[in-house]
Amino acid sequence: MFVIVIVRVFIFALVAYTLLKLVQHFRSPKRKLVAAQEHQQFFVVDEKTNIRKNFLLTYKGILFEGEKYSNPNEPESLSITMVLTDPARLHELQKQDFKLLESHVHDMYPNAPIRWKSPVREFLH
Repeated sequence: MFVIVIVRVFIFALVAYTLLKLVQHFRSPKRKLVAAQEHQQFFVVDEKTNIRKNFLLTYKGILFEGEKYSNPNEPESLSITMVLTDPARLHELQKQDFKLLESHVHDMYPNAPIRWKSPVREFLH
């Protein structure tokens, strides 16, 4: 009798753990980012409260990383450097695509200046 109760509790705990892991998987921002990249949609993964953590965004199936830099003397001051993670895909984008990305980033961080790393910087100028 006691063994049956233990087995039932174990099965219940196993089912609860599995359901928890499934919910965590489907709510995962990284999984959503990869899905958006595969479907060539716009999606951003960002922890706004953590200025030390970079944000990732995908646009037209291309992944970008936004590096956040803060001035230690002025914690409210933030600058962003955008990096194209796969420079070989630069030819798939046009200048207005980068302007659109900049407008999305300005929506998230209105006062932050945005710089692009090479080769995008050369492409835009």
